[in-house]
Amino acid sequence: MIRWLSLLLLVSVGFCHQYLSPFDFLKYEEAVVNTDPSVVITVTPNQLNKSGDWVTVAWDGVSHPADTDWIGVYAPPNGEESIDPSKIAPVKYQYCNESSTHMSSGKGSFKIRLVNVRTPYMFALLKGGFDAPTLVATSKQ
Repeated sequence: MIRWLSLLLLVSVGFCHQYLSPFDFLKYEEAVVNTDPSVVITVTPNQLNKSGDWVTVAWDGVSHPADTDWIGVYAPPNGEESIDPSKIAPVKYQYCNESSTHMSSGKGSFKIRLVNVRTPYMFALLKGGFDAPTLVATSKQ
């Protein structure tokens, strides 16, 4: 009897445990686009040689920088040249405040590691955190 109860408890805990990704909290369906032409995003190098390469993402021109500003890495389907953040979720992200200069100057940079998905990545700067994401700028492909 104790074995069955132990097994039942073990199985129920296994089914109840669920890994939550930060993307589970991203309200991408509520995202809006409000581009700011003064915000510029650059990525170097602009092409991956192999999976696992690091790229440097840099941005400048962010007015009213906030700790909820973030860079989303997107792999648009079919090589599309624009992103609708209400219809496609990023494959990766990083908060801009991980750069020591973002909060004081509205510019910064960081390195991010990417895998080769055989389609061009696009990088977007979004304000409003994950609750009210607003796309303000994208990189050139």
